[in-house]
Amino acid sequence: MNRNYLILLLALIGLIAVAMGMAGLGQQVGAGMGMLVIVVIIEFIVYLVVSMITNPRANFGMALGTAVVYLLLRWICSFLGGISANANGTMDPLAALTIAVHPLTVVLQVVILLSAGPYILALAIPELVGTGQAATLRGDQLQAASAAQAKQGGLEMSPTGGFIQVFSFEELASMMKKSHGLEGFVIYSNEGLVVWKELPVQVQLDTLVAKISAEANQLGQLMQDNGLSKVRRLMLESREHYLFATTLNQNFGVMLLFSGRSAPEEIFSRIGVLAKSTREFLQWKYPALAISGASARDKAALDF
Repeated sequence: MNRNYLILLLALIGLIAVAMGMAGLGQQVGAGMGMLVIVVIIEFIVYLVVSMITNPRANFGMALGTAVVYLLLRWICSFLGGISANANGTMDPLAALTIAVHPLTVVLQVVILLSAGPYILALAIPELVGTGQAATLRGDQLQAASAAQAKQGGLEMSPTGGFIQVFSFEELASMMKKSHGLEGFVIYSNEGLVVWKELPVQVQLDTLVAKISAEANQLGQLMQDNGLSKVRRLMLESREHYLFATTLNQNFGVMLLFSGRSAPEEIFSRIGVLAKSTREFLQWKYPALAISGASARDKAALDF
């Protein structure tokens, strides 16, 4: 069993067992609505502060979300534990809530949550601890290292294997935007359909993608039919832009739109990393899309 799943299971058992034990010992205390509210507020503040301290990269929103998740998890488990401890399963809901505010119950359950919580979040809601931190907690060291590398250095660093590994379209867009002169990009399928776009320029995108994809295929076939090698990439120059397009594999292609003020040699020095990073991400995200042997050979040929 995955370590994080085991931690999740043990934490839930522990939270429920504490409530069951307190209910079984008859350790309820009288608690009105005011007492419940006070405990909730104090508990929420503790979770919020501890989250900010233990995860320096967490912003206020992440800590806020973490506190809410911890709070809900503890109270739900306390309620379930109180109900389960009753022989006939008919314990008064107020009595179950009373168990949740007992000082000993609160202390034990909070300790369990603060110890196991980060691992649970890394598995269930990784956004609350951060991509890199979540990967580390899950034991995905390669992913953690790649995420940290991408955030720290952008395209100014030396990418491992000639590309920068990302794990979401948002991370890919963030990485792309660090390339000087790049105004936008479009990922499209082999049918010419837009998969993802970050293109602030107002264009007839669907038509442009379909036409570029079709023209690139026709030009490539024309060159092969006349004894030349297969087209690897297509670069168009207009008065205001450079448009770069290439097939990434048999499933996807990418278009990159650069400012016309960018030097062509600078563009060519970066498009290799951008295209390969996009290709590696798409193959990681869509593993079910098979790549044929011929496409694998084309992939090697596309490495810049």
